[in-house]
Amino acid sequence: MANESTARSYVPIVNFASLSLQNVKREDADEASVQELADQILEAFSTVGFVYLKNTGIQTTEVTNIMQTSRRFFELPREVKRRYAEKDGAGAGYREIGAQTFEADKPEDLRESFDLHLDTPDSVYPEAEVPELMPLTRQFTDRCKELALRVLYLIAVGLKLEDRCFFDKNHFEMESKSFTGIRLLYYPEIKNPSDVKDKQTRCGEHSDWGSITLLFQDDVGGLEIKNVEGKFVEATPVEGTVLVNIADLLQRWTSDRLISAPHRVKMSTTGGSSSRQSVAFFVFPDNSTVVQSLDSAHKYPPIITADYAAEKIASTFY
Repeated sequence: MANESTARSYVPIVNFASLSLQNVKREDADEASVQELADQILEAFSTVGFVYLKNTGIQTTEVTNIMQTSRRFFELPREVKRRYAEKDGAGAGYREIGAQTFEADKPEDLRESFDLHLDTPDSVYPEAEVPELMPLTRQFTDRCKELALRVLYLIAVGLKLEDRCFFDKNHFEMESKSFTGIRLLYYPEIKNPSDVKDKQTRCGEHSDWGSITLLFQDDVGGLEIKNVEGKFVEATPVEGTVLVNIADLLQRWTSDRLISAPHRVKMSTTGGSSSRQSVAFFVFPDNSTVVQSLDSAHKYPPIITADYAAEKIASTFY
């Protein structure tokens, strides 16, 4: 994983210290610092769609702990993991390779995941096999929620909305009645390149569906972002940062001022791929929220969050 001084990332790196979860209450933050941070974030989101945030207050040890613990689950035998498979479209539980594919004309994505919402029942967790996973995930989810609300607040400041708490009010029910949740991701090691099908990838090209996404990566790399010229550019992992991106509904809300950039996770070009891990926190407006243009452009028709998410789920899960 690159450090800040050596990384040559397409994605801007912004210092979040003025609103760090570590030692700053949002209401106590210096106004000039908040405005400067909001302007930097808005610039990144309106040109690239992604930004690396450093000094967020979420510690590297927190990320390491949840990745190491989730890896213990993913390394369990297949038949054990299947006991915790998602049931009846609940949106929570284990998904094996082939459960989701973003590009219908290509083979299934080579990844596994474990999805958890803020109100996921205890029974979904593998308490017998990995008892630490439930408390760790819930603690980490709370931290992600707090950071996400601060990012949404800064977006409102950057957009110069009259109500700086506009997005807070539309993301009020994260604990229920929302698609907001955490996804633990595992990309198994590919020992034999001949096992990979033609045009198969670790995660196909897609954009995220909600408002924003927080992504925590290991140092393996592979994530690529499509730039405005339509070319994929590598998002080199940067040590000690959180990668944040705009998702579809926030692009709609801002009439394309903010960019929900397509991205993918590529296969290694060196003939093989080591295992890869990441943790994504997907932030959605409340299910009942009607997303419509914040300006007078009315570029997109109004849409209810739950309807948009259901449409996307139906098109990618098999």
